[in-house]
Amino acid sequence: MLFLIVSAIGVQAQNDSLILMDNFTTIENFTDLTKKLIWSDSGDTTSGFILKQTEDSQGMVQNCLSLTEEAIEKTGYNHGTIKASQAIDYVIPEKLDRLNSTYKIEFDALWEELNNNGWGESGRIVVTLLHDYPDEIPFDAIYNLEEEAPFGRPAYNLRIRNHNKTGDYYSGAFMLYGGGHDINGEVEIYNNEYWLPGFSSEAGGTTPGLSEPYPLSPTMKNENFVTVGYPNWKHYTWLIKPERLEFYVRESYQDESENELVFLMQIPKSTKSENKIIEEINAAHQSTINDLPVLYNWFRWIEAIRIYFRGAEQAHLANFKLSKVLDTPLAFNKKEHQSAQPLVYPNPCVSSFIIENKSARKMSFALYNSNGTMMKNGIISDGLTIRNVNVESLSEGLYILKTSNHKQTNIQKIIINK
Repeated sequence: MLFLIVSAIGVQAQNDSLILMDNFTTIENFTDLTKKLIWSDSGDTTSGFILKQTEDSQGMVQNCLSLTEEAIEKTGYNHGTIKASQAIDYVIPEKLDRLNSTYKIEFDALWEELNNNGWGESGRIVVTLLHDYPDEIPFDAIYNLEEEAPFGRPAYNLRIRNHNKTGDYYSGAFMLYGGGHDINGEVEIYNNEYWLPGFSSEAGGTTPGLSEPYPLSPTMKNENFVTVGYPNWKHYTWLIKPERLEFYVRESYQDESENELVFLMQIPKSTKSENKIIEEINAAHQSTINDLPVLYNWFRWIEAIRIYFRGAEQAHLANFKLSKVLDTPLAFNKKEHQSAQPLVYPNPCVSSFIIENKSARKMSFALYNSNGTMMKNGIISDGLTIRNVNVESLSEGLYILKTSNHKQTNIQKIIINK
């Protein structure tokens, strides 16, 4: 499978090693599970996805992947619907070894409407790390209950729900162990009739999102943080550390230093004693458990990533990226990162913007368009020096600003509105 690998300088931060990236200008980068069965009224093999450009309330336009209108109408679990096949898979070129490495999954998402009825499940996005992934997912496997895990086995799941409610039990996002009710991750069977690819359960084996706070549910939650991207694009970062998963959210136009830690899930390696694992979980989550959660398991190998869309409110996905993190403290140590972070304003801008160098070191800057072409560059002296960047001749749209000194590089998005 061919992946779009970004080579343009300024798009990829120097502390990451890019594994795969999709900016959704082609459908060739992923496996489309909606084409693994016939679900549409036409009776033909039809994709439930469409590539488009979507603009948020601030004027940020991004290439994205969305469900078709027909797919949105068939997002239930009843006979004749897509069931849970409205998903795409990325097969990782070389499977990830989590033993001593940290990986980062990033993407932007935007919802057209909020759904505050119930738990916000209509319009959710689920990202699943998969192991035991097959060489090929058979056509109509969703109807073949004799096939063992034809869609692979879920290891960990990240669920983002479409509502802006806050407080206990209303978390707009959470992480889950495995899938179904199997410690190794199964693909759940619904009503003894259909496979549900990537189905997930709480650590205690219960329905996702309804349990008490961790460790009965799998995450330590920031209940007061709204995670849904509405009415503006939001940027999501899922950090996969050797013994912990962390989830960060920020507005898409903001710099990485604005990441907000929404929740974490401590998963000590299974090679440790049970008492040691329990001790580390309690220390991370301020809990007092005496036994491991029912579905606790530490997965070493990740072979694929599944992104699952659930209607009926339209959700858009943009800028999906998987990286190996080479310097985790730099990426997520907010105070250290901000120490050399320049102040850039106004953003969005019309004809110019200002870069204010707040560090004690000389800084270079470069502005790139969405194709990775450098449009502006220059040097900013050290010590609270202000540089005005004229962009009057540039077209409106999204640009990438890279600022660097010999110690640190910062990447942020700039929006030009005419």
